[in-house]
Amino acid sequence: MSNSKLSKLDKMMQAGRGAALEVAKIPSSALVESEYGLKDIPLGLIDDNPRQTRLSMNELDLQELSESITKGGLIQPISLLKNGDRYTLRAGQRRLAAHKILGLETIKAIVENSDNSEKSLFEISIIENAHRENVDPLELAISFDKALKDGFYKSQSELATAIGKTEGLVSQYLSILKLAEPIKEKLSSREVRVGVKDLYMIQKIKDKSIQVEMFKRLVSGTVSSMNLLAEIKQSLYSPATTNLLPYWDAKKKILKLKLDVKREGKEETLTILRNIIKEIEAL
Repeated sequence: MSNSKLSKLDKMMQAGRGAALEVAKIPSSALVESEYGLKDIPLGLIDDNPRQTRLSMNELDLQELSESITKGGLIQPISLLKNGDRYTLRAGQRRLAAHKILGLETIKAIVENSDNSEKSLFEISIIENAHRENVDPLELAISFDKALKDGFYKSQSELATAIGKTEGLVSQYLSILKLAEPIKEKLSSREVRVGVKDLYMIQKIKDKSIQVEMFKRLVSGTVSSMNLLAEIKQSLYSPATTNLLPYWDAKKKILKLKLDVKREGKEETLTILRNIIKEIEAL
């Protein structure tokens, strides 16, 4: 694949791998003399990434990582950006946290000199965290929302392109913020793991209490993801909304509006219009 066809995410990830390879080629004497490259950096000089998407870490996982570092050392150095006399964390939040738990004074790090803007740091954090197997959907949703509100991107489409995801998936993540508070609190506690697609379907339910009930059934295993999807789709087309079917394609998000007011009657026409507006507001 030509370099011109690579996504921004691919290019950034290649750049990260390339930096590590280049460091490996540099003589150790040159690394000692340079400000950049592989270094032992004091933990007290390292500042967190202000755009870190990971808001919490599992204590058991951190403990296991700490034990692994104690036994075998740090296998993969963290990545830092030089920022005056200090350093900003680029990648390796868990490894840095494990060193702090162990009470170590320094950590192996690859120091780079690159764009230290908050937008750049946000994209770097996404690369590290958005593609983890155990990614936290709510954390990503909050980060995406803040990046848009802070004006880093003009649209969801621009954000999606920047981080190598589809616009539809970014929209699904953002929709999680509409979930009932008890659900978001449970997700924040990291006691349960639920996929973004299931959460996206649950937030479509307007009644927050039913959202919570569906969520509880899903995490308890009393309903499968497939059956949950079927139930929610059925509930969305209750008798109160069946009059939308000739005019509103909920799957394709297409409005086919040609209402005969004389035939439907004034009140029924207004009811249909109100229900269509509700459907659009719930997107």
